[in-house]
Amino acid sequence: MPSSPNIESFLLSVLKEFEWYIREAGCWDSVTVQPTLTNPVLPMFQNRWATGPNQHTRAVYSGLYPGLVLASRLLSEDWPLLWFTKLTFSSRVASTTNPGQIHLAATSNSTPAAQIAQVKSNLAELGQVITFLFAPRSCTDRAWGTTYNTKHAMRFHAEFRAADRPSIKPEFSTDAYRRRHQRPWVVMNPFFMDYFRAREAFCTPAETYRVQFLFAITLVHEVAHAYWFWLHERMPEPLWDASERNPELGFSWEREVIGRVVQPMLGYQGVDGIRTLISSELREYRGSEDRMEALVDMQHATRLSRTLTRYGKKRRWPVLKPSELRGSELFLENPGRKYLAGIQCIPMAWVSAWFQESEWVRRKGDWDRHNMYWPPALRDAFLVVYDQNGTTVQILRSLNVSIEGDKKIYKELQKEEKEMDARKKQREKDEEGIRKAFAKMNI
Repeated sequence: MPSSPNIESFLLSVLKEFEWYIREAGCWDSVTVQPTLTNPVLPMFQNRWATGPNQHTRAVYSGLYPGLVLASRLLSEDWPLLWFTKLTFSSRVASTTNPGQIHLAATSNSTPAAQIAQVKSNLAELGQVITFLFAPRSCTDRAWGTTYNTKHAMRFHAEFRAADRPSIKPEFSTDAYRRRHQRPWVVMNPFFMDYFRAREAFCTPAETYRVQFLFAITLVHEVAHAYWFWLHERMPEPLWDASERNPELGFSWEREVIGRVVQPMLGYQGVDGIRTLISSELREYRGSEDRMEALVDMQHATRLSRTLTRYGKKRRWPVLKPSELRGSELFLENPGRKYLAGIQCIPMAWVSAWFQESEWVRRKGDWDRHNMYWPPALRDAFLVVYDQNGTTVQILRSLNVSIEGDKKIYKELQKEEKEMDARKKQREKDEEGIRKAFAKMNI
């Protein structure tokens, strides 16, 4: 069996193998439309950036600006803020499926409009004490973003002087805020700053969109953590939903508001910026029935085919650790030996739509009419499913019926499904006949 590479190396090899399919799905389409969002940037994203070592925010602000506008929209539009209203107003209930954990349960009788207004007020307060910065070169942690409840929680805090932090009004030290001692610091990966300082000129507009989108959702992901720190002092984070395995509010926000946990894939040489954004979801299973149910949920209307051979040889896929996938803690209780990893490559049309005012207006109209929020679906995205059963691994991929080989596989799958349906109907008919025969015997 091949040695176990890390998840990123494996995903890059998969992306390279299926380049044609990914391109056909629109993941590498060129983008000509410019960002058109009209909302202002929130004050916290304008005024709360630290100075000090490796801080060049002013120099790259224009490059970051579209991402800051999108992050501000996500924190000011009413419907997406429903995630924060649940976090703010729900009671905390002991989890029955995850011992030792608590999850949120809605209990408030106040109206959604009043709740949203309070959330906006809370965010405005947070925006006057929070500090944003890019990780200094001495920081070895390369997470896309990390939130600390205070400056001294950062291992590298000594590199920053008191004057490097934006000032905080004296009122936030009064008795009115005596329970809120946290002054969160959000540390962003210096990749974002370096990209707009040195790499943007050599990259395509599509790639810049991907960087700005990742920057925006990472910012709000971290604000979700900071919001909890600000409101609840040192209380541990809850499970946002009872179905989650472990508490991680940032990933919960991504799943509920963006619709998926987004993982960036860097260029093949690691220096070309973000080549592709992927969406990943993990499902553990125990038997064939669980596996099939999870597989149906993952593929939706997509037809999948096993990738068995390459160049006439049987494939030998590596056994990987599912815990290395971004957001895996939401899905996995204990990294098991039987699981599915659904990996979708995100089309550029889906990414660029987040930056369009007309698209936000259209979505808001839909949310208003249905009186509910839902994130935009990924349509026709290329899907790869990594299926690990102990030491046995197989890969399933989307079919593209525009090519002859996949069209033939698709027809064969349709034939198999019809045969399975016919067998199922016959079995149900036979069982009904047996029940009727027993009923007559009992008369």
